[in-house]
Amino acid sequence: MLPPMKYGLFIHGLAIPKRSEHDGRWVSSYDPTKNGVHGEIYSTADPAHALKFDSQEAALKAWRAGHGLRPDGRPNRPLTAFTVSVEPLPEA
Repeated sequence: MLPPMKYGLFIHGLAIPKRSEHDGRWVSSYDPTKNGVHGEIYSTADPAHALKFDSQEAALKAWRAGHGLRPDGRPNRPLTAFTVSVEPLPEA
């Protein structure tokens, strides 16, 4: 029996035309409650070290996770500043 598929969040880049250190990397850790409105995001080039999710839905839920409101009154969801895709991760 095959192990269940795991998924990760692959960061393509910021949603605005500006480069970031996370472009072309996998989310390895994310905490929207740290670092003010920016959240704390760590990324890795190695998919084996990516944050693992049991479903595509769980990965998208994490992408939308936030904390409070931004100064403009909109929900603070730091990871949504990035264009991401939910991708299957290689089996360990």
